[in-house]
Amino acid sequence: MIGGATGTGLPPASFSSYVQEYNPATDSWSIKGSMATPRYAMMGGVVNDVLHVIGGDNNVGVLNVNESAYLQGGTIDAQTSFSSNQATVGGAGITFPASTSGIMAVSVGSTGPSAAPGGVGFRGEYYDVSTSALYAGNLTVTIPYSESAIIGPEANLRLYHWNGVAWQDVTTSVDTNANTISGLTSSLSPFVVGEASGTGASTIGFGINTNILMALALMSVLVGIGLLRERYVLAENK
Repeated sequence: MIGGATGTGLPPASFSSYVQEYNPATDSWSIKGSMATPRYAMMGGVVNDVLHVIGGDNNVGVLNVNESAYLQGGTIDAQTSFSSNQATVGGAGITFPASTSGIMAVSVGSTGPSAAPGGVGFRGEYYDVSTSALYAGNLTVTIPYSESAIIGPEANLRLYHWNGVAWQDVTTSVDTNANTISGLTSSLSPFVVGEASGTGASTIGFGINTNILMALALMSVLVGIGLLRERYVLAENK
C-alpha cells in the first residue's frame, strides 16, 4: 500500500507518506519505506526492482510529483493453509511438534537482515518463513539449496536462523539427495544456507591441502635437478 489519506472527512485532514506491506500469515502490516511527499490517489509500479510513484493529491491540488525508491532484492511470496503437523510452500517446510492449523507463508529474497558471521559464507537465497498457527516447543524448518551455489562438500552445509540479534546455527541434517537442509528452532524468521568461507580447496587423505602438496612436489623436483647438475659438474671436473 502506498500513501493514503489518514484523516476523516472531505477533504482529508492529513496524508500518509508510508509504503506498507501486509503479511497474511501474521495478519500484520509493516513499513517498507516512505515517500518524500505525503499524498494519496497516486499511481505506482515496479520496474527492475525500483518502485516508481507518480502524481497524487494532498489538498494543495493535483501534484506533479515523481518519486522512486530501490526495492532491496526481489521477493517471491507464497502461502498455504494447513491443518496437520506439517506444512510446505515455496520450497520450504515446517514440521510442528503437534498437529495444528493456520497459514504458512514464505518470502524468498536475495538480501538478509545482516551479513554472515565471521568465517561463514552464505549460499543462495534467504527464506523468510512465518505462520499464523499456534504451537509450543521447537519446529523443524527445511529449506532447499542449489548445488551450483555450493563450493565445498554438501554434507558440511549449515542452516542459519536470524534470531533478531544474530545468525544462529540451528542445523540438524542435510539431505544431499533432495538438496535440502533442516534445522530446529523455537521461532521463525529468515533462514539461509551457509558454509565455511574459503571452502573449496581440494583435500586428500588426512586433510592436507593439495596446493601444499603440489608446492612440496615442485620443491622436490627443483632440489633433484640441482643435485643432478652438481653431480654432472663434479663428474666433468674429474
